[in-house]
Amino acid sequence: WLSSQAAALWGEWLPGDAGRTFAYGGFYTRMLPRLGLRVVVLNTEAFHVANFHAFVDHGPAMEQLAWLDLTLKRAQREKEPCLVLGHVPPGLWGGQWGLFSERFEATIARHKGAVAGLLFGHQHSGGVRVLRDAEAQPAAMAYVTPALTTYLDQHPSFRVYELRGAPLQVSGFQQYYLNSTEPSLPGSTTLLWRLGFEPRSHLALPDLSPASWDPFLARLKSDKELLRRLHHLEGNGKKRMGPAGAVSTYACGVRFVRDADLQECTGLNEEKLIRNYVDRKHTYVLTSLFPFDVVFSFFCDAVAPSAGLLPEDCPPDPAAGLGGPQRERPLASSEPLASSEPLASSEP
Repeated sequence: WLSSQAAALWGEWLPGDAGRTFAYGGFYTRMLPRLGLRVVVLNTEAFHVANFHAFVDHGPAMEQLAWLDLTLKRAQREKEPCLVLGHVPPGLWGGQWGLFSERFEATIARHKGAVAGLLFGHQHSGGVRVLRDAEAQPAAMAYVTPALTTYLDQHPSFRVYELRGAPLQVSGFQQYYLNSTEPSLPGSTTLLWRLGFEPRSHLALPDLSPASWDPFLARLKSDKELLRRLHHLEGNGKKRMGPAGAVSTYACGVRFVRDADLQECTGLNEEKLIRNYVDRKHTYVLTSLFPFDVVFSFFCDAVAPSAGLLPEDCPPDPAAGLGGPQRERPLASSEPLASSEPLASSEP
């Protein structure tokens, strides 16, 4: 319902097929003739680790990835450079489920000749991602743009990207920030946006190709001073935003989207990577041990009130009729706990 309501409001800017696909699933594409560029906008909430619906039903995400594959295939045939935009960047480290991230990476590598750039957000501190082909060679770069908010003591920031060459590619960017404690010069009311980061000059990169980025990023795992400097540049001098567990595996997260490669680099399994991302000691990733329908049947009554589920949405108790212990009815919010001792914060 949300995307259909937004499509009705934005119909003036999303005519034809763009409006229809946006109303259907929150994604769309439009050709910008004056720029000679096609924008491809993704609904990355369909891939997000924190989206329980994506955990339950892979259908919308897979359908969107199939649409992306067809869109890029057509654009490559028509020689239309595409700027792919989304919110949550690819890779489990950045918040996208591994399965969807791997499909996305493979799609981009397959049609990299049509991809002029990949731009994302979500992290508030800036960043990059290396996307690889089937032979694990660097194939494309995704850029994570910082946020224009002061959330968690960050400086408001934005980037200006340059696209040049044939085929068209992101060839550079300048990152500007507003010092939240000194937003203007003394005696002036004009906001002063300062240049904080330009990768070719600050990192001495010859260009912004995947072949140049990947060996530079590979040094971060062992060169802590280089890692500290990059964090300083990406965060405009502020502490890098994010849970400590996720920040500690930055050097692997920016280089590996594929789950197996990310796990090998970090030495962590999928469960721990997700816990690092959501900054929780417990997560709902139990299906590696039990089939999802079994897990859901036992937890359905507990999550139903907060999730807005109806009683008939919960499947029958698998223990019922088998002589086993049946699931307990969850306490109503007004019912007291049997014990006066509060639960520890780490208990589910």
